[in-house]
Amino acid sequence: MTTPDATTPDVRRHAPLEQPRATQVRRAAIPLVLTLLLLTGLMLGIGELLTHHAGAVGRLDVRIERSLAAHRSGTLNTATKYGTYLAETVPVIVLAVLAVAVAVIRTRRWRPPLTIALAVIGEKVVYLIVGTVVTRQRPPVPRLGAADPSASFPSGHTGSAVTLYSSIALVLLASRARPVWRAIAVVLAVLAPIVVAFCRMDRGFHHLTDVVAGGVIGLVWLLVVNWAVLRPYRDRVRRDAVAADWLHAEHGSRADDAAPETGHAAAPDPGAGGRGHARA
Repeated sequence: MTTPDATTPDVRRHAPLEQPRATQVRRAAIPLVLTLLLLTGLMLGIGELLTHHAGAVGRLDVRIERSLAAHRSGTLNTATKYGTYLAETVPVIVLAVLAVAVAVIRTRRWRPPLTIALAVIGEKVVYLIVGTVVTRQRPPVPRLGAADPSASFPSGHTGSAVTLYSSIALVLLASRARPVWRAIAVVLAVLAPIVVAFCRMDRGFHHLTDVVAGGVIGLVWLLVVNWAVLRPYRDRVRRDAVAADWLHAEHGSRADDAAPETGHAAAPDPGAGGRGHARA
């Protein structure tokens, strides 16, 4: 039998006591509310600056958009049309509801589904406030589709792509899901925002700074949600996994220690014959 050393997790110790649910919610809510306020205020300032004093940045935005519009093709237009669906309102709502439901069923915990819901909803709150106040005009190029002409900043599609797919990936990583699902989720989390941002720019709906702002909103908000809501769940899963691994190793060590004794008692002595029985 092995004895745990200083580096071996002692699973016999009591796990840290969980705080009351109300306390957990309060501690998570404070950084979330502060982040919403600060992020909204920051983006309002940046949006107003780009709307009225864009300068060289604004001119670069326009040059990029005109270059993209000049290189459109039928095939590319079709591809960007379907690429935009990754972050359209209806698909985002459907995928988010499904992801929340699966998280509830699979984890039996409140933090993973709340992470996905808060990530998507919080980004939309910031987007709606900033998009309503900031009246930056859309790029001066033909648009492939209909949209509000004065709602260019920020890109809500890009922000939704970041929060939806990345929150799902974070939950799968924290829950120690199957490697194939984790890999798919991570690839989607990386590629979806890039694809959506390009599609929105190529179709004439947003400047480069608009999609960057949308991505920043989504990323910053997601990081705070991950830290405030999902982190305790992830830490608990890791702690349980370490304890399970240690118990498995301890059980294996005990089996190895007992095996020679069992084998010695059961093994016959070929040379003993009747003498062995007499001694017994």
